[in-house]
Amino acid sequence: MTFLKKGIWQISDASIGLEVGLFCFALIVVPLVYEFNKDQQYSTAASHALRVEKATQKYMMDNALRIGRRATATSPYILGVPELIQAGYLPSGFSETNLFSQRYHTRIVQPAPLKFHHMIFLTGGAPLSLSAARKMAMRIGGSGGYIEGGLAKGVMGGWTEPLSAFGGYNPGEGHVVIAGFFSQASGKNDYLYRHSVPGQTELNTMETALDMDKNDINAVNTVNANKVKTNTLHATGSAQIEGALRSGDDITTDGWLITQGDKGWYSEKGKGGWHMTDETWIKAYKGKSIYTTGTVRGGYVKLDEISDAEEKCNEDGLLSRDASGAILSCQSGVWGASGKMDIVHGSNPACPANKIPIARYWTQAGGSNYGHYCHLQTGWAGVTHPSCESCVNWEKCHMVYSQTWSATACH
Repeated sequence: MTFLKKGIWQISDASIGLEVGLFCFALIVVPLVYEFNKDQQYSTAASHALRVEKATQKYMMDNALRIGRRATATSPYILGVPELIQAGYLPSGFSETNLFSQRYHTRIVQPAPLKFHHMIFLTGGAPLSLSAARKMAMRIGGSGGYIEGGLAKGVMGGWTEPLSAFGGYNPGEGHVVIAGFFSQASGKNDYLYRHSVPGQTELNTMETALDMDKNDINAVNTVNANKVKTNTLHATGSAQIEGALRSGDDITTDGWLITQGDKGWYSEKGKGGWHMTDETWIKAYKGKSIYTTGTVRGGYVKLDEISDAEEKCNEDGLLSRDASGAILSCQSGVWGASGKMDIVHGSNPACPANKIPIARYWTQAGGSNYGHYCHLQTGWAGVTHPSCESCVNWEKCHMVYSQTWSATACH
């Protein structure tokens, strides 16, 4: 009997020990499991918030001008998860709330052009204690924080920001915040901006060659360039060139080639060309001669050069006129009036009875006109017709009197 009672007491002691052990185990493990579960919730919520933070940063970089036109230093630009989803910065199935049913409310202010300052607030949903808010903020990282005493505070005292900087918005004590200024100081990026930003010309400046991959650039108003290189230049309207136009080949036009001012066409090689300085005359620039194997045709021919009949000329076939307008032609080196001039050759030749001598070609060595024509002059010694026999020193150039000539010009 005594043995039986002893066994019963031993079983009871074991049961009590087991129960005590289980109770102690529960006291230790259950809180740990609970805390682990909470930590998992904080980590999940923090991961969700980091996705929103990253999408917000990308949205701000890509839409800096849009934000800059609406945000000021005191009036914020408001952004939420629906806008991020609609703009494609978050997937369409992304939840607008975290597992605590809290929503995201982003406020962006602009203290200076394209210098953004923003804060992401978690609003509504299940209230969190300050301890829980701190834990979740710690899992977000250096930009994570929480609201306490009307201030946004970073984890481990990393930063403090007054809510007045964002219009005094305050979702309440213990709400988690993400400080955008912690990771972003400017709304600039390396993209080429479509609009001008005052004081930020570099946002509209290319720093490398622009390769259009054979695509067009349409609706351009003005192209300012140091050099334009192209295979084909096609202008459907007018083309105005302030400097010189150079071409390595022909320049063709279906219309007029119009010049302004006194200039016209100029040959750099020939140092001459055509131009006009008034409404009457087309002029050869630099007095260039006009040469053609064809025919020169016109209503009138005006001769400005005045010559004297019976004077020496430089080239047979030239035309001139005397002071009265009579046509002169260069014949055998002498200007002759209308009518044929005859040259009689021989030893001291004389003119026919119906002609008068006007010049002789001297061959006597020592004469001042040796080897040239000497023109006879009327009016010398009272004669009315030039005649070597009726005057002395009748040569125009006062040659030494000579009676040796090989040709006589007769008119």
